[in-house]
Amino acid sequence: MHIWGNDRHRACVQILESRTLLSASFKVVDLGVLPGGGTSAAYGINAAGTVVGNADVPHNIVDAFESNGAATPILKPIHGGAVTHAYSVNSRGDVTGETSVGNYQHAYFFSNGVMHDLGTLGGHTSFAYAINDADTIVGGSYIRGDKLVHAFIWTPLTGMKDLGTLGGGFSLAYAISPSGQIAGYSTNARGQNHAFLDVSGKMQDLGTLPGGALSISYAINATGQMAGAAKIGNNENAFICAAGKFTNLGTLGGSSSLAYGINNSAAAVGLSAIKGSTTTHAFVYHGGKMYDLNQEIAPGSGWTLLGAFAINNAGEIAGMGMIHGKTHGFLLIPIA
Repeated sequence: MHIWGNDRHRACVQILESRTLLSASFKVVDLGVLPGGGTSAAYGINAAGTVVGNADVPHNIVDAFESNGAATPILKPIHGGAVTHAYSVNSRGDVTGETSVGNYQHAYFFSNGVMHDLGTLGGHTSFAYAINDADTIVGGSYIRGDKLVHAFIWTPLTGMKDLGTLGGGFSLAYAISPSGQIAGYSTNARGQNHAFLDVSGKMQDLGTLPGGALSISYAINATGQMAGAAKIGNNENAFICAAGKFTNLGTLGGSSSLAYGINNSAAAVGLSAIKGSTTTHAFVYHGGKMYDLNQEIAPGSGWTLLGAFAINNAGEIAGMGMIHGKTHGFLLIPIA
């Protein structure tokens, strides 16, 4: 990810930590929908504020989109198979996700208007979740026999390679840093699903939160800090993991939370249950505190921000919420 200038970074941090200066910390941009569709959701964002995600179109088909992220967003459909999802975008606007190929789904690399099928690790299905500026892509694929999924790494030079596991039969890669560090989760030799960090092809078991039974890493930043969730009892707790040390981020008053994104200043985003409700709220965690993003936008906006899935180094956040009874993707832009 691109590292923004110090002045802009300080402004974003000041917004999060000094809310008395403003009535709202973020402006909400409604990403809208594709023509003929009714819903959308945003899952990835790059340094320039370009957003990718999914939207429905007529006949209950899901199509991926790429948005300019401006005040008046333009959703450009990414045409693949009958059903296409987009999860990550790099600084050049190259996108990755999954698309239907016959009766199955394949991971893809979308660049300059052309979609490239990444293939599989021997099975019928694969899915990609992250791309960095070197066009290195990570995700998961069924191996031969279609019974087990293994994490993969794909580059334009090497194609798709199996990352292996922590000793069990399953692994999945969700994120890749600018330098190529990979985060995800895998079954270890004891049958436990644990978050992993893969550096230069060596997969390290990160363990979990104290008292936790499992863990998943969903995101990683340029310094190797990861965001994810761990299960403690019957509930999930969002975490940040840095240098092998886990920090429990807590919740917004409810029982569970999950962190899906993290930027280079260790600001993490995700969703959390709230007290007394089955509805989740999007959050940003910074400076040791979890903030409900619904309290960081202008009152009376009509939005309920349900989940935040990605944050860039400028503090811009992509996610999904409800507006006028419809599910729409959103972009939050810090007010500075």
